[in-house]
Amino acid sequence: MKQKQQFRTYLRSLTPTQREAYAARCRTTVGYLYQIAGGHSRASGPLARVLAEQSGHCVDPRSIRADIFGEPDDLPSLVIRTLMRIG
Repeated sequence: MKQKQQFRTYLRSLTPTQREAYAARCRTTVGYLYQIAGGHSRASGPLARVLAEQSGHCVDPRSIRADIFGEPDDLPSLVIRTLMRIG
């Protein structure tokens, strides 16, 4: 299993050509990706999901929009809350 990266780290790890291709696959621009990575803009929930998917799941959507998907380290408490609702 691949280790999840913060979005900013992932974006910086790409070459300029790879960033252009990634942005195109996500149907956005490199400039907007930098806005998201720098915290100057917020990706929509669907875009955060696409960014994660198009990164080959190297990026966790929770690292882009924790307010929608939950904090990356908060998975155990999310599972507990879900199980409490079911049970």
